[in-house]
Amino acid sequence: MPASSVLARVFYDSSVAQSVLSAQVARQYFKIKNYTITLTDTKGLNESGMAGLISAITITTLAEIAVACGTQATYSTAGKFTYDQVALLDSLLATNNKGASVNAGTCQSNSTVTNIVLASTASAVDDTYNGMYIKTAGTTPVFRKILDYTGSSRIATVLTTTNGCYYN
Repeated sequence: MPASSVLARVFYDSSVAQSVLSAQVARQYFKIKNYTITLTDTKGLNESGMAGLISAITITTLAEIAVACGTQATYSTAGKFTYDQVALLDSLLATNNKGASVNAGTCQSNSTVTNIVLASTASAVDDTYNGMYIKTAGTTPVFRKILDYTGSSRIATVLTTTNGCYYN
């Protein structure tokens, strides 16, 4: 089978069995699609090492990125990306590979770090966005996982350093 010019990148932590298994699933998925795959082990990397992995990626035409290693709100554990670093990885994807936007718009307010009032066009149904990520706009986008969504008020309660760490 000839090498593909479509690029995919998989980040995993070889010290975590679940991460290794997730990386293998992602690798097989990309292999079926005939992508050129780069596997990157994040085991033991400190915050600057994780940032270095991102800055070393100079090609902005990646079709897909799989983060099979852990993620965290801010740096506290070796080998895990911060949510902000995941946002930077997202910026490296080719424009047509950004995934589906469920809702886009300007937030009505962001009075606290944990509660964001989504645009008036957001769903009025409770829990619609639970488990999804909200991405801010700007030169350094930030991802936050939505823990709970209240449709009547359009308030998304997001994961921050004050309410825990998400590990996938």
